[in-house]
Amino acid sequence: MKTLKQFQPKLLATAVLVGLCVISGSSFAAKGGIPGGGGGGGGETTSSNNLSYPAIFPSTGVTLNGTKGLWGLAGTLGNGMSYGCAVPETIGTTTYPNTSCVNPDGTYMTLAQCSTSVCAGSTVEEIYWQKNSANVWQADSVGPSAGSPQTATHLDWGDNLESVSWSASSMIRVETGPFATLDSLQTGFQMWHVFGQGTTELWGVRAVNSNQPYLYESLYAFINTPTARLNMTKLESGASTCPTTYTPSGFNPLWNSSTNTWNNTFLQRDIPYTAELAISGKFVYGYVWNLRKDPMPTGATSKAGWWRLTFYSPEVEFTSGTSLVPPTLPDAIPAGTTIAAVPAAEESDTGPLYLPVIDSVNNLTYIDICITESNGGGGKGGGGSKP
Repeated sequence: MKTLKQFQPKLLATAVLVGLCVISGSSFAAKGGIPGGGGGGGGETTSSNNLSYPAIFPSTGVTLNGTKGLWGLAGTLGNGMSYGCAVPETIGTTTYPNTSCVNPDGTYMTLAQCSTSVCAGSTVEEIYWQKNSANVWQADSVGPSAGSPQTATHLDWGDNLESVSWSASSMIRVETGPFATLDSLQTGFQMWHVFGQGTTELWGVRAVNSNQPYLYESLYAFINTPTARLNMTKLESGASTCPTTYTPSGFNPLWNSSTNTWNNTFLQRDIPYTAELAISGKFVYGYVWNLRKDPMPTGATSKAGWWRLTFYSPEVEFTSGTSLVPPTLPDAIPAGTTIAAVPAAEESDTGPLYLPVIDSVNNLTYIDICITESNGGGGKGGGGSKP
């Protein structure tokens, strides 16, 4: 048995949050911002996101809010805090780990309203929001200069790339996440969904007893390196008929490690791939691919057809044992609770349309996807514009 290390809640005033970027916020409803309607959310301030999922930095680190392993949760109802319960909630095609007591128009529920409506029959708990200067926490991290390369035992490409064929008029969110398995347990903070999707999305840390967060301990950490790169290559000149079930692209070009290109293909770009601290508190390498506005790759005759998106870095090592699913985290518990040792576990993806590949010989990973002919685009969404 192991007891989670004790943390003293440390309420940090805005004035002493070193390096914290604070900007004015405002109440808003369904189209974006931080929930604040329903009788008093105005005047809150927003800040950068807090780290919730452990990270490892092979070389260079980044500036994070707060102090490792500590937290200060001082948000108030409608101004940095709201309620929810541990009942999964589906919005559109996305299922979240909790039901949030914030309405679709951005107004929030009181404890009594939450307890007698969407969370009736379930225990109601607190959610302290990201991007609010009253709330600070920081998960464990290792480094900077933790050693290089770090072996990626798990890898996660964005579900939106694996599950759908986008069109040549799409704006596509490309995301990649490599994870290392460490020798010692790292403490993270459990996150719950508050409101919105995509550009309006907001998450916060789950808590009880007026600011005691739910914590977990695991061996997994996101590998964050400034040397990561994203290579975007058209595999064929023209278009193809895109599959409706999983079908390998059929293209097998050779990787040229001296030029970082795939031979006999049509390179569009090879760019730095930056790890961003998402609203969910986890780092992710992310890039918005505006295919509609991008120029045609030199030598190609169509943007439609098969593409290869490649992730590589000298500070991340891929092996034949790298799993193509993200690690599964253990159940989180309030600080100080005694728990059994955490076993290693992982999720499984089912029925992908496009399956990522690990190339351990060239120390990289890629995913081949098929782009359909332009359909005029569509509105922006959480994973990009409509396919």
